[in-house]
Amino acid sequence: MEGKKLFYTHGHAYNVKYGLYNICCAAREKKADIVLFGHTHQALAEYDEGLYILNPGSLHGSLGTYGIIDITPAGIVTNIIPIG
Repeated sequence: MEGKKLFYTHGHAYNVKYGLYNICCAAREKKADIVLFGHTHQALAEYDEGLYILNPGSLHGSLGTYGIIDITPAGIVTNIIPIG
């Protein structure tokens, strides 16, 4: 993974339905470069002060999505891909 650190969890443990502060703090505490989580079923790809944040969404239904994390020596790219 090109020396990058990934923090992944199910978002319920960090109350992600009420905001990203707790999960981002946990990821930063672990010195992660990327935080990957679920629970809300809402796709999200953001970058905040050195931390890539990705929720791939949900594979369910016609509006389903999934996420891709591309890690190369040049850097990190996160993408949300629609199914339909």
